[in-house]
Amino acid sequence: MASAQAPDYPGMLPPPPGITPNIDHPESAAWKLIVAGILCPVFAIIFWSLRHYTTLVLVRRSYVDDWLIVASLVLAIGLSIVDISQTRYGMCTHMWETTPDNFQRIVIVGIPASVFYNLSTLFVKASILSFYLRFAAANRPFRIAVYTVLFVITGYSLNAGFSFLYLCNPIHKLWDGSAEGTCVDLYTAFLVSSVLNAVTDVIILLLPIWLLWPLRVKITQKILVALVLMPGGFVCAVSFLRLASIPDGANDPDTTWRYCDNNIWW
Repeated sequence: MASAQAPDYPGMLPPPPGITPNIDHPESAAWKLIVAGILCPVFAIIFWSLRHYTTLVLVRRSYVDDWLIVASLVLAIGLSIVDISQTRYGMCTHMWETTPDNFQRIVIVGIPASVFYNLSTLFVKASILSFYLRFAAANRPFRIAVYTVLFVITGYSLNAGFSFLYLCNPIHKLWDGSAEGTCVDLYTAFLVSSVLNAVTDVIILLLPIWLLWPLRVKITQKILVALVLMPGGFVCAVSFLRLASIPDGANDPDTTWRYCDNNIWW
């Protein structure tokens, strides 16, 4: 029986008509991911330092939400390190200029990114919800709602973070498409996780209104306080931008180029 013939192109995909792949010097947008991977942790550390100076030096008291933010920050830094490491093997280059060996390395190196991202998201949302609970000691329905949201977030975050354990059977088929075995619908799995992430972002954003509405103060004061307690509007916008990009990405085989921008918004 004759062996399968090797493809006549060096990358993961055949190049578009008129394009000559350059494996040694590929077109790359890696600089965007590297810049974001450096600047985002720097700004996060600055804001974290200001917060902890206030709680530990001025107020001289820390809360659970303060330490949940520390855990989220450490994981976010780990995520940035992984994202930058992936550019070494061809992330942010075109698939026709990414060799199969390097593509496998991108996927393998990226596995911790799923853990770091989902757990970091879990801890930052848990921190916000813990902050809300400090103002609702006597509001039992509100506390039940917060704990319910936290339960949902914990469930899907752990499921998504460690999804590499079950997405493909055997596991190595996740990065080796030629291996025998099966994989679940990766598009559906990613879409469900992103929908839950966006929905819980909106719920967390709106929860302060529940606390503020019964207060006997002017509506303008309620709005101002709500704006102070609802800094996650930007995060919600990012969640829905990522969600909107998933259908387009499902039809774009140029994975290493397409998901460069997605990784920046992780």
